[in-house]
Amino acid sequence: MIDDVGAAVCVDVSRVRAVGFSQGGHMAGLLGCALRDRVAAVGTVAAWTSPGFDPPWAEADPTPLIFIVGKNDSFASPDDGYLCVGAPGCSVGSTAEEAALWAATNGCEPEPTETNLDDGVVRWEYSCPPDAELVVFFHDGGHEWPHDPFDTSVALWEFLATHSI
Repeated sequence: MIDDVGAAVCVDVSRVRAVGFSQGGHMAGLLGCALRDRVAAVGTVAAWTSPGFDPPWAEADPTPLIFIVGKNDSFASPDDGYLCVGAPGCSVGSTAEEAALWAATNGCEPEPTETNLDDGVVRWEYSCPPDAELVVFFHDGGHEWPHDPFDTSVALWEFLATHSI
């Protein structure tokens, strides 16, 4: 599809990113892993894409990732993991567990630096090799794409815009 769109319209195929909310966030993460040579970076909101879904994570090249997580999300709970309704073999853990798996895949240090930002937002940033960044934001909301006081769209763009193939 990337090749088809790139051939039909003026697209810089070195700057393709995948972003998604909830189940779309899972898909974005899977694209980032499966198409690492085509997808420059991934952003997910209210979702994790987990090594528990069994694609070849260990063999994947590092993928720059930003995750945005609601502290009060009842579907993608930062404490209890993702609610896997009707997903055989789904085993998605807490935010800390999933971030640790991604940190290992991306060659990052295992523990993030935690920064408390304004309005109850917390940022985890991992020390990673270039082009393998891993950042997690926690906001005070639930299963949503927040705009105020934390602007999800701005946070995603500031991260994703810095990456290309």
